[in-house]
Amino acid sequence: RSDLANGVHEADRLRYEALLQSLEASGGNHEKQKHIIEQSPAILEEYRLKYDPLIRVDVNNQREVSYLEAMYDQKIHELDAGDLRELLAFVSKDAIRKNTVVIITSDHGEEFGEHGYINHSTLYESNTRVVFVMAVPGVNSRTINDYVQSADITPTILDLLGIRSGPFQGVSLQPLFMGGWLGKRLLVADTLNKQTLRLDKWKLFIDKRTSESVPIELYNKEADPAEVHNVLFTHMALVRTMMHRYDQLDKRWQSNAP
Repeated sequence: RSDLANGVHEADRLRYEALLQSLEASGGNHEKQKHIIEQSPAILEEYRLKYDPLIRVDVNNQREVSYLEAMYDQKIHELDAGDLRELLAFVSKDAIRKNTVVIITSDHGEEFGEHGYINHSTLYESNTRVVFVMAVPGVNSRTINDYVQSADITPTILDLLGIRSGPFQGVSLQPLFMGGWLGKRLLVADTLNKQTLRLDKWKLFIDKRTSESVPIELYNKEADPAEVHNVLFTHMALVRTMMHRYDQLDKRWQSNAP
């Protein structure tokens, strides 16, 4: 909003404000937000071209990209040395540590030209693989290599507190703390127009801009961790299986929705 309030023509400012207010009034409803944005592509593109500073970064200029990365790293350093250090010092006190669950995570990563983008608008691993650290009273420190998703956080917290509630699109991760396994789950990540499905080593990208979901990219994350070799057309049986599993999950979520 500070960007909108400074240096923007009044008529443009009012249009952008109206769009933001509509998005806020949606109450976080994904479908409503998608519809609002689809009705206002010109407004968003105009703002992006005029006022988004990242669009002026040349992704082919390593000096510019490295400068952005350095600023990003500096902010991480400031967080580690400041607020995060103070938080951890506070929760490490015996009276608090014994009955407090601490979770450190992030809503997204950041892309610095890996796939031709500067920002966090894609669903490639640089954006979707985020920090996730938990400290749970009575649970020894260990590293868990299973893939999980942000939707698992709420059911995990409630499970740890002994609160039975739901349904949730995620699951409790408490079995992992005890050395168990959650099985080969289908994990889902979304933007307004795209979606990814993760099943074991496979990651499928789906275009959601039409009434029918269209698979567009498939990567073998073990053989191709950088996600540069699209093997979609040589694994169509796997693609159909993953999309079928997602349809089953989606129907279950819709039937359990309040």
